[in-house]
Amino acid sequence: MLTAIVSPVPIGNLSIEGLLLQDGSYGVAVSQIVALQLVPPNRSLKQLETLLGKGFQFDMKVKTSLNSKAVNAIALKDFKQLVFILAQKGDAAALRLWNKAHPEESQLNYVKPIALKLPKPGFIYLLEGSNCLKLGYSTNVEQRLKTLNRWIDELELVATVKGTIGTEKALHSTLHKTGDCLGEEWYPVYRKHEILGLMDVTLSDAAICLQQRSAIAQFTYEPMRYGHDKA
Repeated sequence: MLTAIVSPVPIGNLSIEGLLLQDGSYGVAVSQIVALQLVPPNRSLKQLETLLGKGFQFDMKVKTSLNSKAVNAIALKDFKQLVFILAQKGDAAALRLWNKAHPEESQLNYVKPIALKLPKPGFIYLLEGSNCLKLGYSTNVEQRLKTLNRWIDELELVATVKGTIGTEKALHSTLHKTGDCLGEEWYPVYRKHEILGLMDVTLSDAAICLQQRSAIAQFTYEPMRYGHDKA
């Protein structure tokens, strides 16, 4: 059983109330960590074990003149690690403590991560009917074609290229400014080669083919040979 006296513990340029152990080393009692508002009073031991990792164990029991009953404590090196981990997680008490202890270093500032909503990858597709073209975006072109063919007969897949819904909007914006449209996503058949060219220029990915599935035939789009689409 270790004995210690309550003593100021140096952490950088700051001193906090901690323990001076009989071997001259420093430690911090769990109750002192709770007083610093680094962990909550309930389940503090469990939370400390979680934060400090699997290799950490409470193997330090200390008696002091203030408490004859042995209390749990951690070594100073573990305490410093705890403060740093919590500061990185954005804990306000840990950030204040770290920045006061290390004023000469770059101040730790926590910025809450922003969940960026990235465009969902999918395909830009071009469909052709008897008197119209349909340019759109889908993550499942096969299912999209089946759905459209319930309303418009004889739509066939001309080409697909990898893209996002943002790419599709950019293509529509260009096409609406440069020629005739039959609707928001529908165009006259004579603009087919123009649209194929824009799909190739706008997207750096090589055009891809859909394998023959269900009632869909396989098409190959060769960007430099717009007049030679293969079925």
